[in-house]
Amino acid sequence: MGNESIRSYGGAAGEQAILEELGVAARSLNAAADFMDDAGRNLERTESYVDGVRGSTDGSTRDAVERADAALEHARIGAGATTDVASTARDVSDRLRRVAQEFLDAEQAAMSYVSAASRIGLAWQSMVGTGMWTARHVWSIAAMGAMGPWGITGAGTGVAAAIRPDGLPFTTGFLNRDTAEHVVSRLRVGGLEYKALVYALAAAVAALERIFGEPRASTVEARTDRQDPRNPVGVEDLMAGLETQENRMDGSVSIETITHADGSRSYVVTIPGTQDWGLSGENPVDAQGNLAGMAGVTSDAQSAIVDAMRAAGIAPGEAVMLAGHSQGGINAMALASRRDFLAEFNVTHVVTAGSPVGMFDIPPSVQALHLEHTEDIVVGADGMPNPATATRTTVERNLLLSDDPNMAQLGRSIDGAHHPVGYTATARAVDAGEAGRSATTWKDSASDFFYGQSSTLTEYVPVAPAQPTLAGTASVTNEPINVIPQPRPQPAS
Repeated sequence: MGNESIRSYGGAAGEQAILEELGVAARSLNAAADFMDDAGRNLERTESYVDGVRGSTDGSTRDAVERADAALEHARIGAGATTDVASTARDVSDRLRRVAQEFLDAEQAAMSYVSAASRIGLAWQSMVGTGMWTARHVWSIAAMGAMGPWGITGAGTGVAAAIRPDGLPFTTGFLNRDTAEHVVSRLRVGGLEYKALVYALAAAVAALERIFGEPRASTVEARTDRQDPRNPVGVEDLMAGLETQENRMDGSVSIETITHADGSRSYVVTIPGTQDWGLSGENPVDAQGNLAGMAGVTSDAQSAIVDAMRAAGIAPGEAVMLAGHSQGGINAMALASRRDFLAEFNVTHVVTAGSPVGMFDIPPSVQALHLEHTEDIVVGADGMPNPATATRTTVERNLLLSDDPNMAQLGRSIDGAHHPVGYTATARAVDAGEAGRSATTWKDSASDFFYGQSSTLTEYVPVAPAQPTLAGTASVTNEPINVIPQPRPQPAS
């Protein structure tokens, strides 16, 4: 796997998928053993019948008996032989099950031991570091106060600056994905379970947005200035594209059209994370969109994605990959779990980075790759780990254990652990094969999107509706966003 800081699990090459395949093989061997037992019993009955008519004086019957004897002797098989074969098949099946389960248990135990030992040490360092960070701030203020009138002079501020620590405190050793999952999974407020609480919060924030007059993004427009294509050759290119997309700060969705040598096309849809934390902005990729997505409610941001895909002319059957960071990953998985969306678009692959998406169900036709940092508190916001099924591959990276000091530094704060630049570096490790077999197998399955061939890139920007004014000119309406939570759509089968 390259080093202790990164691993992958799940997916077509994951332990669970392999164990399932071995289970299928074991069941097939048992079925073969049952078949051999039945064959043995049938042969035994046939031999008994042949023996019963062996003394017949009828010429045709004697001929049939002789042919039956010759066939049995030629096959050199009988009830005893089939029993031996059946017994051997069952023995192999049992051994296969035991070896597979023992291997899985040993592998998981080894990972758990390393993970636990490392994280306990990091949690202790983090708590000490956070305490020292706080203490130094207190000392800095106290030093300025102790200097009296001179505390506000250049000398005083210089002393305080020397004492005061730089950057954010080291908190991710004890405030991270695992602690978030633990707390969220047990969260109850006023009798409401976590999922119901998110649903209620989504409705409350939607109501506040109406009060503050947030305009409703009702359509998208293609950006007029030309965008250079990314020609992705790996997951790193997807993450770099997401960085660019989020820096736009306008809720835009990019769609890259890849045309292959045979004329067929595939598409990469890049979806940004949260860009607006207010209650009155026009950007639909906002705080309410986070809650709506996790509650299973169609948000304006999701509607903009669908509108962009339609505007790009994606035809039924053409392969589509959805890639998103943070809320972008939530929206990608939410759409990939909806039957109506998949009936219109052939989504074959999804990539998420720093997104809490364990609660979504996707069909076997969609292969998902999830990039997660153990220091990233956001990915634990759903209160559950990602399922390690044959269609869900998770790359887990502990930034604090990284050999790269820049990544280790990012992992010291909640903001740094969630930042796209860190996930771009993690994607680079996936491309280099450092994340393990599961991640490499997923990338191989997505080769239609990683040709590096000539492509075109178009960005689609959400647009709030306009309505005529009394003077006959157009203006932006203050119609509230209609995102009152509706019943969660059924997962795709």
